[in-house]
Amino acid sequence: MKIDRPNLRIRVLVCYWAMLFAFTTVPTTWFGKAAPAHGTDKLAHLLAYSLLAFLYLWARHEDCSRTDILKASLILLAYGAFDELHQPIVGRTCDLADFLADGLGICTGISARLIFAHLWKGEAGH
Repeated sequence: MKIDRPNLRIRVLVCYWAMLFAFTTVPTTWFGKAAPAHGTDKLAHLLAYSLLAFLYLWARHEDCSRTDILKASLILLAYGAFDELHQPIVGRTCDLADFLADGLGICTGISARLIFAHLWKGEAGH
């Protein structure tokens, strides 16, 4: 059974996003000593949202228009805000610095996706 690429890309995005939601919904006490130290969690936010943004655009199109990038940015920033605002409900803290790290991660992931898209086009042209 062959899985077409767009379908596979969407499945990868959905699985990663669900995993990310699960990790941000459980109390940090569940992680015990594996929980990130205070301050290093900003790097975790940056990396997690970088990958989320990259996968989001990768799942949508081969080429990314400005409209796609703007929509992705707004959707993912809204999700980042929701993620921070829902955390007190599950015994975690809502932190503006975490949201800013999410936003920086989104910018990083979008930039990486655009760079890879440009490089892939260059490879196909040779």
